[in-house]
Amino acid sequence: MALPGASLVRWLRRLNEGFGPRLLITLLLVHGVLKGFCGGGGTAGLAGTPVDFLLREFSVDASSMQVFSAAVFIPWSVKPVMGFVSDAFPICGYHRLPYFALSTVAALVSYIALPLFPSLPLEPVLVLLFVIIFHMSISDLLAEAVYSRRIREVPALGPDLVSFVWACIGVGKLISVSFVGWIMDEFGYRSPYVASVPFVALVLLIPFLNLIDEPRQESRCKPVSQDPALTLVALVTGFGALGLSIMSLMGCDLVTKIFAATALAAIVLLLFSIVLSPVIARVNAFFFVQSLCALSIGGASFYFFTDDAEAYPEGPHFSTMFYATVLGLVSTAFSMVGVIAYTHLMKAWKYRKVLLVGNMAFSAVNMLSCIVFLRWNVAWGISDHAFVLCSSAVQTAIFEMAWLPGILIMSQLCPEGCEATMFALLAGAHNLGANLGSYSGAMLLRLLHVEPRGSPGESAQFDNLWLAAAIAAIGPCIPLALLPVLMPDVSQQDRIEGVDHATEGSLWSRWSGNSFGMIKKNSNLELRSIVGASSLEAPYVAPE
Repeated sequence: MALPGASLVRWLRRLNEGFGPRLLITLLLVHGVLKGFCGGGGTAGLAGTPVDFLLREFSVDASSMQVFSAAVFIPWSVKPVMGFVSDAFPICGYHRLPYFALSTVAALVSYIALPLFPSLPLEPVLVLLFVIIFHMSISDLLAEAVYSRRIREVPALGPDLVSFVWACIGVGKLISVSFVGWIMDEFGYRSPYVASVPFVALVLLIPFLNLIDEPRQESRCKPVSQDPALTLVALVTGFGALGLSIMSLMGCDLVTKIFAATALAAIVLLLFSIVLSPVIARVNAFFFVQSLCALSIGGASFYFFTDDAEAYPEGPHFSTMFYATVLGLVSTAFSMVGVIAYTHLMKAWKYRKVLLVGNMAFSAVNMLSCIVFLRWNVAWGISDHAFVLCSSAVQTAIFEMAWLPGILIMSQLCPEGCEATMFALLAGAHNLGANLGSYSGAMLLRLLHVEPRGSPGESAQFDNLWLAAAIAAIGPCIPLALLPVLMPDVSQQDRIEGVDHATEGSLWSRWSGNSFGMIKKNSNLELRSIVGASSLEAPYVAPE
């Protein structure tokens, strides 16, 4: 029997032969070091874990914490604009390298400013955090644009490359969470940003060494005249998400913010359905609804677990070390279990089957949260620490198994010639739905009067938290009714038909009577989002 280490070496060798070492190094830097180690998958790690603790310093309530967090992490929904800018506006003849460099420099300034100016008010702190997440998002997008194209060339290795990417994220997160709690306990909630600086700087190796092998181009593309429909969708989605982020920081009430987010979501979904080819539009609609139904109650659960004895005498009273490191280590380790289980058991399943099983299982395990919120585990003699560790481990593993198929299918839906823009549109719509789920979760907490803020004697604020958790757990089952209509009945290793052109067969193309947005292989005006390849060569998921 082959040793696990030998199997790993053979797996990596196969990826190296299929995609090349420079691509794997790029993905390791972006997804392993930046998104995994520093970002913890986008919302944790050295940069993401302290966010809730920083917001608690300003005594914001649970609903406001979710809204502010959504504003900070909304760059994951701005990918369409970033992809459009990257595709449309090269700098010094390059579409990728300058954006890697400029965003990294801006992020380094933010990482240094947060601990250097500890007395900053809430709004500037949120802006600095926004810049940090923006850097992760655009770097993630640029790397996705690269491997999206490569997956189209070697579809048989697509699941393996996606597994490699998410394994890098998992390992990076595992390393960072092993000491982020200790760092915050010993040196304060802003100290992890200092520790992140040298690791973030490593991303500069990509533009300095041109690890993505991007050639310098002499001429500028003209995507707006070539593809006005996709341009419109990208701009509406991206700038709409930015507007939602700004509104989240304003003084208007939560209902207004929810209304604005809902209106934007409806507009985006309608535009996608009209402009994109039917196959792409249907798949996007499913994942948008799925992320929309994933209601977040993270603001309230954070206070539930971390409130001290004065604020919540009956609570678990988790320490920063346990909440950020011990719990994070277990969750991250079991995310790797989910990746391994997906790779060995589910990668050959059809999309409909894997999504059905994954969503139902995730909904079931999320019901475990109701037990701890009702304090039943204490009545049964099970400590909070043991129960939460076990339930979090199972929830994380199941989540990874349910999440990875969506990452894979998005990479398979990117037509040749506009990989960055299309992946950005799909991921942006998905993340926008997730942001709306966070807003809706905040409204749910408000309606159920679950609004802790870390104040003394707030036990009553958690009376209905179990009900909010139960409603949120049911959410992932709602979109399953749409699977037969919206999801193609194909294996994850098969090529999906009907995605050769971005808008072919769409309502837009039929109404306009032309092929706007259809990227033709012999076109000299195609979107030049292909890294390391010219327009004539025939020689690539989120939250976030």
